Amino acid sequence: MTAASEITVDHLINKGLIHPETAEKHRAKRSRHDEILAGMRGTETDSTTLITMSDGPLEKAIVGALCDAAGIPGTARDGIRLLSGSEFRVDSGAKDRRTIDIIGARRLDEAVTVKAWHPVFATEAKYDAWVNGGHGYCKAAKESYSNQAICYLHGCIDARLGEDVKFIWLGNATAHPEFGPWGRKGIHEGDFKWAGLEEAFRLQEIAKERWSSLTWAEVGEAITVALAAEGLADEAAAIVRFLRAGGPSSN
Repeated sequence: MTAASEITVDHLINKGLIHPETAEKHRAKRSRHDEILAGMRGTETDSTTLITMSDGPLEKAIVGALCDAAGIPGTARDGIRLLSGSEFRVDSGAKDRRTIDIIGARRLDEAVTVKAWHPVFATEAKYDAWVNGGHGYCKAAKESYSNQAICYLHGCIDARLGEDVKFIWLGNATAHPEFGPWGRKGIHEGDFKWAGLEEAFRLQEIAKERWSSLTWAEVGEAITVALAAEGLADEAAAIVRFLRAGGPSSN
């Protein structure tokens, strides 16, 4: 057995579960990430950062869970790597500062230095936060009210996130799935007292058909099963705890 205090970012790098070069980009947060692995409660940003640092069987397990949610067949999963939205945006030329949390992308020809990643899926990750939105939030909707669930499908934050890209909402299981995987954290019928929200709700209803749903608990189960098969059950437990992915009580 590996004691919880022994499971650090360096330990996970040595086990082939975190990519050393990606981890180096986040070295300033190393001590914080070690504390979260040891049991401190982390944030949504901490969790998405760890996901995009993943490598080897950990990355494969997370990619598999996301592809399962989006209905991406096994033959189309080869070569997919996990990137943060900001890493993906570096070579996009996009001027919008907003990014979606996690991109699953395939590297194009190594000789290509511009737009070197082809996206397969894009994931927005939330715990209990509200869906970001506002009037003028979306270029396609101009001055109307819009939010992440609607806008991200339009390619506003990056033109490469178009019709051929699968969108996945990673969050807690909601008591109101009829409103979409974001539940009442997005637009709902109780918002109609504000002008323009009824039309925005209609657009969200259309948009939700393109969003697949995945829960943190489902990601946690995928990680637990995959790493246990590699003899890394203790590492899996620490990672699942870090991601607050052990089920509703962890979130």
